[in-house]
Amino acid sequence: MIRARGRDSVAHGEKEGQPVVARCVVDPWERQEGESHQAFEAFAAYRDLGPARSVTKVARELDKSRTLLGRWSRQYAWVMRAAAYDREQDRLFLAEQAQARREIARRHAKLAQAVQSKAVARLQ
Repeated sequence: MIRARGRDSVAHGEKEGQPVVARCVVDPWERQEGESHQAFEAFAAYRDLGPARSVTKVARELDKSRTLLGRWSRQYAWVMRAAAYDREQDRLFLAEQAQARREIARRHAKLAQAVQSKAVARLQ
């Protein structure tokens, strides 16, 4: 069994219970197998442009051929990878917001308890 993104799974073509060489799961927005450093650098620039991203903007920014970047974009699925990155960033942002709301709720509960305790003490 291999561990992949929090789930146990049997690798393709391997049998349950037999030792498996650990395999690294690479997120789509990370450098992919076979992707050169230059191609990944260009993808990272594309990814980081956000919703207004385009291969043409990256070509201008990196002073590279639009044709070359278009080929890398198709070969390494930039659109899909950037969309996956955007979804992950949204997921992280929503998780941070949820954590902040929980902390605020705890703080408010403590304050309410303190006010209630003082009110009860005065009533007595």
